[in-house]
Amino acid sequence: MENMEYKLEIKIPDFVKQNVQAKKQLDHEIDSFFNASGEIKKEYEQNTYTLIKDNITGKKPYMNNSYYYLKIKYLSNEEFILYSGVTFKIEDENKKRHSLLNTKLFHCYHNINHDFIIEENEQVYHDDEIKEYTGFLFRSIHAVKKNFLYRDNQLLKKEVFTGYQKENIPYLHQSIQNSIVHEDDFIVSIPCPFYELVNVTQDYVYIKKLYDELEGEKIFTTSKENVDNELNVKDENILIPVDIQTWNSALEGVMKKS
Repeated sequence: MENMEYKLEIKIPDFVKQNVQAKKQLDHEIDSFFNASGEIKKEYEQNTYTLIKDNITGKKPYMNNSYYYLKIKYLSNEEFILYSGVTFKIEDENKKRHSLLNTKLFHCYHNINHDFIIEENEQVYHDDEIKEYTGFLFRSIHAVKKNFLYRDNQLLKKEVFTGYQKENIPYLHQSIQNSIVHEDDFIVSIPCPFYELVNVTQDYVYIKKLYDELEGEKIFTTSKENVDNELNVKDENILIPVDIQTWNSALEGVMKKS
């Protein structure tokens, strides 16, 4: 009953709900929080809701502890931010410790042209104890930055940047408090050199990719029929390579430098 009372207070603004994909994503994050086990702690200040759940099932470290964080900022009738964080701390079958911290940030707003923008940041921190270094946890970080531009509820531009980083400094996470998230954790802080940019023009779809530093940047064009509603390519075998001059000419006035 308490969950339902809190959930009723969390309202996705109407300008966001008009976009089917954005509503689906945000509903998933909100539902995941409320469906998780644990007692809710709530804070409210200046149009900002912060909800926290923890489920400490054991008094010792790494006894399947979990921690959930949901923060929503209503900045205006045209701007909205949702932060979602979850931490899991477990021991595997070999008694090795693992900690996973997954943070997401969704920033939704209208730009000056009244296009609907979604900016999404996600960072996943893996802290793992390995056989060679018992007692220490080593961190790897996966990061993704996504930008989506919708016009008249149709996705016209997609940017996805990805990065990976491995830390050689051990992290001694001995208690659940070490992995409680802070707002800075939601901002992608490691380099994201690999990317895919997709832009829809009146007649064609233009795609620029960098997914391998050795192969370098590649640019393609394809028909609108060869992408789905989220601008994912259906058949990569029929992509047509183009040069940078064609890209710049076709997208002049359509795409601003990211």
